[in-house]
Amino acid sequence: MTILYACFLFSIGTVSFSLLSKAVEVRRVWEANSTILAARIAAQEMVSLNAQFASIDSREEYQAFDSRVHRLADGNGIHLRAETERLR
Repeated sequence: MTILYACFLFSIGTVSFSLLSKAVEVRRVWEANSTILAARIAAQEMVSLNAQFASIDSREEYQAFDSRVHRLADGNGIHLRAETERLR
């Protein structure tokens, strides 16, 4: 029973670390992309993007946010970080 419990705890820890790692990567990429975008788009648009990013609660919300960011970047001739493709 102890080995089974230890395996369970290990798997929970691994999943938690993986989720935390992905969250950190998403945040890091957004911070880089927001710096890139801020130089070319209106300040009010950046405020709106930051508010939307801060309110993300699900993968679907992140994907909608990411699509918005890429449409905005494409419309303004902005090249974003390549990591965003991997995070979708």
